[in-house]
Amino acid sequence: MDFRKLVPEDQALIDEYLKNFNGFSTDFSVATILLFEEFEDVEISVGEKAIFIKGNFSEDEVFYPPLCKPEDFKESMEKIFTYYKEKDKPYIVTGITDEYINLFFKQNNIKVDEHYYNDYSIIKNDEFYVLNDRDSAEYVYLPNDLINLGGNKYRKIREKVHAFYKEFHNRYEMIPYTENEKENFFNLIKIWNEEKNHSCVNEINLLKFIFENKEKLNIEAFLLKIDKQTAGLTIIQELPNHVGVVILEKSSSKYRNANCILNLFEANQLQNCKGISRQEDIGIEGLRQAKLSYKPFHMEKKHELVQFNSKEFFNLYQSIFGDSNELIDLIQNSETYKLRFSTFVMKNQKIISIGAVREKRLRIFNEIEEIPFVFGIATKPEERKKGYAGEVIEKIINKAYIFGYNLAMIAPQEEHLIKYYEKFGFVKFNYHKKVSIENLFKKNFNIQQGSINDSEEITKLFNNYTKNYKISLHRDVFFTTERLKEVFVDGGKLFILSNNDSNTNYGYILYEDGEIIEYINLLENEPNENINIIKNILINKGYEYILDCKFINTSATMDECNIEKDTFSLLRIINPMEFMKKYSKYIYFDDENFNKNVLVKDPITEDCFFNIKKNNKEIKFSMIHDNNASDIEISISNFLQIALNRFMKNNEEYPIKDKFFCCENW
Repeated sequence: MDFRKLVPEDQALIDEYLKNFNGFSTDFSVATILLFEEFEDVEISVGEKAIFIKGNFSEDEVFYPPLCKPEDFKESMEKIFTYYKEKDKPYIVTGITDEYINLFFKQNNIKVDEHYYNDYSIIKNDEFYVLNDRDSAEYVYLPNDLINLGGNKYRKIREKVHAFYKEFHNRYEMIPYTENEKENFFNLIKIWNEEKNHSCVNEINLLKFIFENKEKLNIEAFLLKIDKQTAGLTIIQELPNHVGVVILEKSSSKYRNANCILNLFEANQLQNCKGISRQEDIGIEGLRQAKLSYKPFHMEKKHELVQFNSKEFFNLYQSIFGDSNELIDLIQNSETYKLRFSTFVMKNQKIISIGAVREKRLRIFNEIEEIPFVFGIATKPEERKKGYAGEVIEKIINKAYIFGYNLAMIAPQEEHLIKYYEKFGFVKFNYHKKVSIENLFKKNFNIQQGSINDSEEITKLFNNYTKNYKISLHRDVFFTTERLKEVFVDGGKLFILSNNDSNTNYGYILYEDGEIIEYINLLENEPNENINIIKNILINKGYEYILDCKFINTSATMDECNIEKDTFSLLRIINPMEFMKKYSKYIYFDDENFNKNVLVKDPITEDCFFNIKKNNKEIKFSMIHDNNASDIEISISNFLQIALNRFMKNNEEYPIKDKFFCCENW
């Protein structure tokens, strides 16, 4: 395949194939690709039977499905697979509609249950996985539904339309975009973004390019005027298969319900279409609810096909870490294991380096933060020190950025690995020190073996203990149950600690392979039991092997631990601005009034710029440079280190331990 840059003139080539396309996907609108896709360096290859489009996404080359007739789909997909094979890369094809994914299933003799389509789930085997991606599904509406707004289901929207008519009667009009309206159009783009504290430089540059080529792209643009002021704008397109698409729509917050009038106008302009796509919600909950409120008659589902030999992947994992087959099965079937983050490097079509993610939750003061917990970074011994592990780590960080996480976490157990991960922007945040195991056994203690039925009690003990820390892992009963299953599957044990005087539980121990891998002790400051009594109780119950551990790790301040010998957990910030917006209220500030432009340098994702203003207790953020502010440039790791230090100093409003808590490696 010979690729070249995608240009506006390619819409005409694509349209020839779209004429016979049955679905509602608008992925082949060139204007949409240029304006919104996360892809970089989008390229096109025009073959005899198919058009191929690809771009770069998180350092991977990603293909759209081939644009071709159904009878040519198998041959076209084989060409994509060959392209990747020649580059020694795993194939990734995104945006495959139901029609064509069904063809793929038939061609590969894959039987699919109906729940796959209904539940947005995953199908996987030893060669690939197919993800039915809810966030990428397009919302498709019948034009007449949006024009008539009939029935009770549209009552609230009708009320908004009538309210607009009443307030702005004879004061509004819709006019086509012309060069005379260019300044007004882009001024509204700027105002809309300023209201949301977004930078719009890139968007404006792309829109200018699109308008320079709007005839080639076959798009139309209109402005909503109220009292001759620009109150809203829209860009629409009708594709050759009679699918309408709303490419862009914005309205000023000054004019209530202006968005409803834009929706009504778009439906009238596209009333001859078989359906109008308002595109996907990309997982944004507010956007999802807004699109659902207009009652789509169809969801155009999209599927992602990714080459992934899970057997080969976990064989390498198992050869390095030694986990049992039973434990690996539990990991793969756990809801915390995020298949999309499973990353690998191939050489001669064989996997040589891997990394994976499990989603966990951190509690940061009063907030719960979902984070990708990186684990299983491993490279075949003969391929080490060639940069493959670094490639895997960078891809995982990029994926975390693209999927909207604020933080990532990893927990290496050796000092040389800690130093290695620090090169990728990770920062030590959880300090440990070793203390005697006797500290677990308090005066008049009792110990008994627990089971999976104790998940709720273990969860309570865990969260009661960790609430005393500014940052800690957070668990619910579901997560604890999964954790216990993975401990038990390889012969690990749960022991519950209680006090005979009060008959209440004060802690627990997770024991596996001769080590205490986790414990909670709510009475850590209470007197210990006599060592001889401890030994006698454990011997009588048959648990004397616990004492072979001798030492346990406990959370500590940085000053209390041995930097060279003790273990740490590491955090990496992924999205500095979103992190600051969420957690600035917990950060200690020396100055009650300041105004700073901050540029956070990130060599892996992209640099992040924002302005932060503080006036007494009010904190505001913007992506717009303030000429009156002082400028700061800082590395991604130093930025997080400063934030963590400022968390530690916040003792006035949150007078809790100056420690962070994490008790597991993955």
